[in-house]
Amino acid sequence: FVDHEPVRARLREALRACPDVERALSRLSLGRGGPRDLAAVRDALALAPALRNILAGSGLDSPPEAVAVAARRLGEHSALVDKLGRALADELPLAARDGNFIRPGFHAGLDEVKVLEKEGKAVLLRL
Repeated sequence: FVDHEPVRARLREALRACPDVERALSRLSLGRGGPRDLAAVRDALALAPALRNILAGSGLDSPPEAVAVAARRLGEHSALVDKLGRALADELPLAARDGNFIRPGFHAGLDEVKVLEKEGKAVLLRL
């Protein structure tokens, strides 16, 4: 990277958009994470393809296998990124206890519980 300033600059630019995924993962693994930590994981994993593309087209001479290993270690996370994107609401609270961080329509059972919570008395009256 020392001798390849354009590659270094592209990686730096891409990494600037990367949230602090290590912090988010440690908070989640300790059971102290919240919805915004899940979003940080989603956003960080979504950057993997761009980072892989930068490394693949880097033309770095230093051991090519090292570049290939680095690109492979970024992994393929599109399924998880997609699921978190569909699950998490646009506006996320700090803590899960504040609720409303799952997007309406993602889980029918949760949607039903939310309706009962809001309209419980009306549902009972109709019964």
